[in-house]
Amino acid sequence: MHKERVKPDSKPKFYDVENLSLTAVYNDDHYRDIYTKKNYRQYFRGYLDYNYTFKPWVIKPFNKMISDTAKSTKYLRWVKEFNFNPVPTRLSFRTELDRNYNELEFRNIDAILSGNLNDDFAALKNRNFYFGWQYGLGFNFTKSLKLEINSATRTLNDQVDVNTMDTSSIFGNIFRSGRPVLYNHRVQLNYKLPFQYLPYLDFIDAELGYGFTYNWNARSTALLASPEGSLGSIGQNTNIISANATADLPKFFGQFNYFKKISTTLQKRKQEQDSLNNAVNQAWEKNRYTYKKYKFKNKLSILQSAAFVLTSMKQLNVTYTENNGSVLPGLLSAPNGYGYGQTLGGPSIGFLFGSQADIRRLSMERGWVSDSPYMIDPYMKMSTREFRADLQVSPVNDFNISFNVLQTYNRNFSHTGFNYVDDFGNANPNLTFASDMVSYSNTVVLLNSSFKESTVIYDAIRANAQLISQQMGGVLNPDGYTEGYGISNAYVLIPAFRAAMEGKNPERLGNAKKAGLPIPNWRIIYSGLRNIPIINGQFTKFDILHSYTATYTATGVQSNIDYFNSRNDTSSSLRDVNDNYINPYTFSQVSYTESFSPLIGVDVTMRNNMQFGVQYNKTRSMILGLVNHSLTEDAYTEYVVRLGYIVRNFRLGTNNQRGARAKGSDLNIRGDISLRDSQTSIMNILLNDSQITGGQKLMNIKLSADYNVSENLNLRLFYEQMTSKYKISTAFPLSTIRAGISATFTFGDSGGL
Repeated sequence: MHKERVKPDSKPKFYDVENLSLTAVYNDDHYRDIYTKKNYRQYFRGYLDYNYTFKPWVIKPFNKMISDTAKSTKYLRWVKEFNFNPVPTRLSFRTELDRNYNELEFRNIDAILSGNLNDDFAALKNRNFYFGWQYGLGFNFTKSLKLEINSATRTLNDQVDVNTMDTSSIFGNIFRSGRPVLYNHRVQLNYKLPFQYLPYLDFIDAELGYGFTYNWNARSTALLASPEGSLGSIGQNTNIISANATADLPKFFGQFNYFKKISTTLQKRKQEQDSLNNAVNQAWEKNRYTYKKYKFKNKLSILQSAAFVLTSMKQLNVTYTENNGSVLPGLLSAPNGYGYGQTLGGPSIGFLFGSQADIRRLSMERGWVSDSPYMIDPYMKMSTREFRADLQVSPVNDFNISFNVLQTYNRNFSHTGFNYVDDFGNANPNLTFASDMVSYSNTVVLLNSSFKESTVIYDAIRANAQLISQQMGGVLNPDGYTEGYGISNAYVLIPAFRAAMEGKNPERLGNAKKAGLPIPNWRIIYSGLRNIPIINGQFTKFDILHSYTATYTATGVQSNIDYFNSRNDTSSSLRDVNDNYINPYTFSQVSYTESFSPLIGVDVTMRNNMQFGVQYNKTRSMILGLVNHSLTEDAYTEYVVRLGYIVRNFRLGTNNQRGARAKGSDLNIRGDISLRDSQTSIMNILLNDSQITGGQKLMNIKLSADYNVSENLNLRLFYEQMTSKYKISTAFPLSTIRAGISATFTFGDSGGL
């Protein structure tokens, strides 16, 4: 229910009744059958909403102090554009009523068959009486600084004995709130940096964001009233940090006259190329094309060519995102209006605002969380970070290079027993073990080992491992490794593996939880050959393609409980089962993935509508397993040939109703042929043994022809063949052929059969 505004031109006020809306739903359901005497269900939900949008009141205190015609306007524009808005932009509030009541009574069939009609089962009653509210508040402090605040609270009225209720109880004390069972708030702050008002920096577009949330959930009343002490409720927070920036580099260089002259010269040269291409097209259509040498009039000097290298960088995009969160179980107090504990307090104000500071000891010392030994929920911290950047470069016309970097980081920290209290009643979370697991990845370049055989890389790993073991110090064994630092030691094997793959000098492992700096990968597209007259005379498109991506990934980097125990056990030898020193962190696996997709490729379209493409792809992954100490290589090479031809206005020879030839349609002929050679091999590092565990030679042929007989009927003729020959004796050669014709008829303008 909502009152519409009678006078649309009247000025809205925050106290207008038109800002309110009321919604109510009631449902009453009564069911019975031969087994059920009564199944009565009631459902009542209501909302009262208030929404108001304030008129902006933007104040520019320095707008009239600086003239638009002044010479200094260019440098003082950021002062002139300074503004603030002291009033909110929106205000919303909702009150929610959600109630349901249920009575379920079964018939006593045995009593009825015995003639005792009054011996009925007792009715089962259940009810959930929720009452909640939520609000939202928005601010545009300036045109660039915006803040959004949202909060919600839900309470449960379960203080009345359900056995004393009846069908009218659902309407009693409807505004009685009860105990809180859910609370959350969310705040988001965004700021757009004012580069557009700063001279020589207006080519940058950047925005920063910070948001945080806090959620509180009540446990079951059985856990809150446990004889061994309340187990408390669960509170958790998150924060999100984001930064995005885009730099339009040609716009920056375009502010200088010298670069403007270079741009003008290149534009004129481009016009010459376009005119030459148009002349070639017209000559081709008239079958009068002959090759003639052409000398361009617009050229860059040597100095201008050197300066043009700077302008070859077109656009830079940078994105950084960070998500952090903490879970604090065992909170003893219910939240107030902004989330803080009503009675005992807690958690800290910083925690409510998304802070990730460690408050385990503070929570125990202040009595915010339960110290019951049965409260075994872990204190957890999660963190995810991603950095992504790409740079578009065009050294010459029709030569585009895209550089990109990517780095990801994930951390999960878990501490069970953080509420431990020692024999003297002191909170000491350091006496219990916490688990810290990390995984990360970043882009790398592996050109030094891209075309080496796996056996060469394997030999390099073993040689590097000896050098790194000797760098660790200690007594040198006859096998070339020092005491406690054998080849099975992860702190020896991982840097040896990385040095062999990246072609670097072997060095000791640094911080086990850090990935290092990412190195750019790239993708190249060159279309400039089409500007050569002899090629332009035959082709409308002539692209040369190349792409390279490589990623290093470490997973299962976890704090080692054996390391923790060995440091607290004076009788420990500090060695593991392989007689290596126990490391602070264990690794599940580290891996490299490299892909040339394609290593080299050509994509052309001829003037007679013939399409042709050739690609050579090469992909491999090297996985070093630190649990079974094995090196797994999964690699394949692939040749791909794509053919296509479009027959314009092709006619099948059918006549229309008047006996004239039907209008032709395009016949699209396509063919794809690929040859793939893949192989999977596993090398056992401890046994110094390798074997092939998988792989095949695979040939795929796909041929098809599509033709639209009419606007509604499409015919497709296809042939597909797949032939494979496996490299292991337990698999047999396989060949499949699939061919046929398919017809698709479309009814009307959309839909199909």
